[in-house]
Order: sequence, then C-alpha cells, then structure tokens
Amino acid sequence: MLKVLILAYDFPPYVSVGGLRPHSWFKHFKEFDVEPIVITRQWGNTYGNERDFIAPGWSKECILEESPEGTIIRTPYTPTISNRLLLRFGEKRYGWLRKVISAYFEVLQFFFLVGPKKEIYKAAKLYLEKHKVDVILATGEPFVLFHYARKLGATCNVPWIADYRDPWTPNLKKENWFIKQFYAFLENRISSKAKLITTVSSFFENQIQNQVPNGKFSIIPNGFDEQAMNQIEGIEQDSEMLRIGFVGTIHEWHPLKGILETLNRWVAEFPDRKIEIHFHGTNKNTFISELVKNHYPRLKESVFTHPKLPNQQLLEKLARYNVLLLFNYYAYMGTKIYDYLGLKRKILFCFTDDPESIELKNQFYPLDVNGAPESLQKELIIKSNAGILISNADDLIQVLNALYQEHKETGEIKCHSFGVEQFSRRIQVERLASLIKSIAHIILPGVGHFGQAMAQLKRNELIEVLNHLALEEKRAFLGICLGMQLMTSASEEGDCEGLGWFQCNTVNLQGHTGHDVKIPHLGWNTLSIKNDNKILTNISTSDEMYFVHGFGVVEAMEEQVLCTTAYGVEFVSGLCKNNVVGLQFHPEKSHENGQRILSNFIKTCIDHE
Repeated sequence: MLKVLILAYDFPPYVSVGGLRPHSWFKHFKEFDVEPIVITRQWGNTYGNERDFIAPGWSKECILEESPEGTIIRTPYTPTISNRLLLRFGEKRYGWLRKVISAYFEVLQFFFLVGPKKEIYKAAKLYLEKHKVDVILATGEPFVLFHYARKLGATCNVPWIADYRDPWTPNLKKENWFIKQFYAFLENRISSKAKLITTVSSFFENQIQNQVPNGKFSIIPNGFDEQAMNQIEGIEQDSEMLRIGFVGTIHEWHPLKGILETLNRWVAEFPDRKIEIHFHGTNKNTFISELVKNHYPRLKESVFTHPKLPNQQLLEKLARYNVLLLFNYYAYMGTKIYDYLGLKRKILFCFTDDPESIELKNQFYPLDVNGAPESLQKELIIKSNAGILISNADDLIQVLNALYQEHKETGEIKCHSFGVEQFSRRIQVERLASLIKSIAHIILPGVGHFGQAMAQLKRNELIEVLNHLALEEKRAFLGICLGMQLMTSASEEGDCEGLGWFQCNTVNLQGHTGHDVKIPHLGWNTLSIKNDNKILTNISTSDEMYFVHGFGVVEAMEEQVLCTTAYGVEFVSGLCKNNVVGLQFHPEKSHENGQRILSNFIKTCIDHE
C-alpha cells in the first residue's frame, strides 16, 4: 500500500470549508490502497468563529492519533504576538502593530524556519527521518506548506503534489504591485518543483498556470461527503412553514442587502404569510442582526443567524430547510454548492442579471478574470436541474410566491435534481489516489543471478504484484542492472523466463565480445543516447557511468533502446517503454552523473505515452 504524507493546516475539528478536502482524503484513501499520514496543527472550537483559527493548541507536544483510516499527527500551536493581541483586545485595538507582526512572519517564513506554522515542517521532517513515504501532498493555503513540501521532497527524494484550494497569486484588481510580484516569485520558484499540481476548477487552473506555466495540472473538484449525506438521508424538510437556509462566507459583492430588502417587501405585501431565512456560520452574523434591527424590523421574526457548527451537525440543520440560498460567485465555483447538491434541496441562485448586484460586483469583486467564464455555478445548476436561476429582485418576489404556494399545498419543496452522485468527495478521492499511484516511483535494483532472482520473486508471489504496478497502475518503474535484465523476456543466466516487459533477451556477453575482452564488464564507461527521455536530462556522451555485469542485452526493439554502450560489442545500456525504464549501469554508484539520473527519475517519474 502506498504511503502519502499530507501537510494540511485546516483540518477537523476546526470548522472550515478548507478542512473538508484533506479530511475526505484521510477518510477514503485506504479504500484505494493509499495510506494517509496527516500532519496538521492542534485545533479547538473554543470561540465558534474565526478566532479559533488563531487560538492556541492544547499541548506543547505532538499528539499522535491512529485509526483504521490512517494516522494524524497534531502539532503544537503557539499564537504570535499579533494573534494574542487580537484574542485579548479584539479587532479595534493595535491594528497597525498586528499588521506589522503578521507581515514579518508572512515574509520570513519562506526563508527561515519561523512562525507558528513551522511546527508542521518539524513534525513532518521528524516523521520522514524514521519512516518512508511514496508521495508528499501539501494543500494550501497557507502556501508555506508548499515550501515545506518542496524542502522535504528534495531532502528525501520523494515526489510532492501541490494542491491549490485557491490561487496563490490571484489576478487581484487592487493588489499591491510589490506584494503581487513577491508572491508570484515565490509561487513559481516553489510550485514549479511539484511533480503534480491539483486544483478544484478549470478557472483556478488557468490562474495558476499564469504563475507556473510549466506545471503539470489535474483538476480534482470539491464535492459533498457521501457518508455524511447517508446519515441524514431520513431527515425530512420542514412542513410547518417555508424556511430558507444559507451557509458560509458573505462577501462585499454579494447582494445581502438586496435579498433582505426583497424579503422585507414580500413580508410587507403578504403579512399573513410565514417565512424564515437562516444564516449559518457566516462572517456577517452580527451585521445581519443589526441590519434587521435597524432597517428591516418586519423581518425580526423571519431572519435568524447561527454560529459555526461541525459539518455533520450543519448538514442535519440544512436538511430541514425547504430551499437553500446561493449567492453568485461568478468565476469561482465555491464549495457549498456541492453540499447543496448532495442535500437535494432546491437551490435559489441569486442573481444572474440584477442591476444592484452588477454594481456591487463592479465595485467590490476583486478578481480580474480576463474574459474567463463567470457562469460555472449557473451551468452546474442547469446541468443537474438542481435549482432556480433568479435574474433580479422582482424575479425573486415571483419565485417566493410560487415556492410559498407549493409549500402550502404539499408541505415541501420538490427538488428534481439528477446526476449529483458524481460530485461525492469519495469519487474525487479515488481520482486523486489514481494520480498518486501514477507518480509514485518504484526502483527494482539488482546484483545477482537472473534465475535465482526470478525464483525468489515467484516464491514471494511478487511477480503478479510487479506486473500490476507497472502494467496496470502504470507506476513509474526503474530497473537497475539485474533489475533491468529481469524486465526482459528471458535470460541465458539460469535459462528461464523474465517479466517480459521488454521484447528482448538477456545473453552472456562473452559469447558476443570474444575471448580477448574481459568479462564481467567492470568499471567506467560512456553512453550513446539513442532516444530522448527526461531521465537523461543534462547527461552527455562524455559522462561516464559505473558498470559491473557479465550478461546484458545486445538486440532490442529500436524504439525501446534508450542508450547503448560499447565494450567489445555495442550492448543496450538503457531501455525505455512507457512508464518503465531499465538501466544496465549503476546510477547509485556513478557519483554526480548517477545522482543526476536518479534526480531526473524522481522529478519526472518518466514520461508516459
């Protein structure tokens, strides 16, 4: 089973959308033969709001948690002076000082081991000193985790994946030029070293490619927790009155006031109709309460705010609502839409063509999308038939009338969505596991006797395992010396069959070189490169490699010959086919040249056809 070390700052029990993604990996990876080891910080839910993000951990030691799903290492967390000032005095005092301290750590953490997040790096480094892993997976933000993953990967010769939940250097309209250039420099310097870059949407992929043009990308969307949805499957929506639910962050460009103003109009026109709208875990709870109190007193019995809840409890609340409100996020897909789909409650999408909303977007929406599509949510709702696209405030009035009438007659609001199962997080984890397997490398070394080695592989029932890894999972595979020979069809050494990955035979070189050439071939020799492959990047025909062998391949398919070497006869010193490479020489004994080859193999994990 592959082992993947996951660096994840946000992680349960901390209540955040960002923590749901790595938590789904932890829950499901083992179903797909990947063992997760999560390094995160110690979290609590002391405040039930954003202050939990900077609250101290509960121990100065790492806490180890082992379960059937995998391993979690929770590192200590000590708030900075800036965080402690905020926790003690609130947001209105010492603002300038907090900004200076935060900026200090934000910059220096990429050059020195400073700041509260350094404990994640230290715990990961300590784990890797005692254990082997196949892949390191860092999810950001905070993007300093990418910096840590790059350092750890280079030190331990392990490929790493950069998972972007959001762009690191987004194309912000009002971003300070110096700050943007600083982060753009860091992003290219760090993320370009990742074996793979994953992100949640095509729009994000495009944004990140502007900074990391040579990155290898794959889209792994967010989704809903299939297990959590199964647990609330029997919960029925409220039949007493029409209730609307909302969860998540409210941004300045969201038409919050427009929604409340429209709802106020509706209540004024139909005072005998009962309706409620519930806001869960938003960053605007206090603002909403004051807005209702001071400007929309009619909504006092209709609008309610609630603190953050753990995801399972939140879903139980949302399942009882008849309709779920979703604000237009334009180019972003967001995360909550997937939970809404999984709940199978009708979505009210506000708005598609509202003048006041467009004005808010022009004023506050921070992203310059450069012509990219701004209808990802809209298209998904249409494709899944999951909700109603509301154009403007007047349209919302008409929709509320129709929903009220449906609820009055049936006691519920029907949602006729379809195809939402494809958006479960479990399915996305399966895709990610497949990608991890494709980049995790395997090295088959070898010094010894061909026949005895094959007998040992058979005895330990490893032949089927190797065939599965190389031919079915397409894992990057490197065979060295005898390891390369075992990949051929057969050998004269032991007179037995090999793995057969290359359609050629291993022969006794003495029969092809003549008796005047000393066999075994022992010492330094050069390569004649026949076909391009990234494993030989920066390797020239004058670079010498170390050989020690008496058997080898002298005839092979031309397109599979990576390089040859002359020693009485021109024999094949390198083979390549799809994800499998074989080298007759010993790169681990070939000093700087060999280290360069091994580094190339780890970085590229071989080009797949």
